[in-house]
Amino acid sequence: MCLQEIKLDVVSLSVIRSMWGLSSVGFVFLKAVGASRGIIVMWDKSIFYLVSSSHGEFSVTCIFQMIEGGFTWAFTGPQVRADKLRL
Repeated sequence: MCLQEIKLDVVSLSVIRSMWGLSSVGFVFLKAVGASRGIIVMWDKSIFYLVSSSHGEFSVTCIFQMIEGGFTWAFTGPQVRADKLRL
């Protein structure tokens, strides 16, 4: 699992694979606004299953389920400092 700040408004699978290094990668992203506020969440698809994801104006929320054991959990990542403090 990886949370990464980005400054891109478009993210391709080739960009993700260049950062992740494995072919078994899933990802969701929130595009950058100007040179900030972008977020990428990446995970190993052999370990985690993405149940759902949603994008807020400044955040990404993902619900994951473990492949082994079926444990389900949620992950939220805001990018703007004020939003992080409110979270």
